[in-house]
Amino acid sequence: SGTYTRVRAGGEGGTAFAPGDNGSLAKTTDAGKTWTRGNVATSEDVIAVAFPTAVVGYALDSSGGLFRTNDGGATWKTLDTGTTARPSELTAPTTSTVLVAGHAIFDHPDGIAAAIQDLRESVKSYTD
Repeated sequence: SGTYTRVRAGGEGGTAFAPGDNGSLAKTTDAGKTWTRGNVATSEDVIAVAFPTAVVGYALDSSGGLFRTNDGGATWKTLDTGTTARPSELTAPTTSTVLVAGHAIFDHPDGIAAAIQDLRESVKSYTD
């Protein structure tokens, strides 16, 4: 059981993930007919997930922790975001690239162009 806040596509037809409280993450591989509950390696709430494939994915928790799985969520590895800020969203356009962002981009003191440049400079690529 758990509380789930959203559903994200899983990078393959019929696969989706639902982040939840206390590290919980639900997964379906049959377009939502059945769900299994798993856990990200955190006790914090999972607030966002991104899966560029059905097996490689990233999760973000409410304290800013970033995690990667290479086996569809069975195991998770902690990643370094390179910042002490707490991001609130992520996207993973490829298996080796994850972008994390917070609300700060909208409040950048030097405007949106400077915020975008800061974002470009802070992008990290993860490979295994």
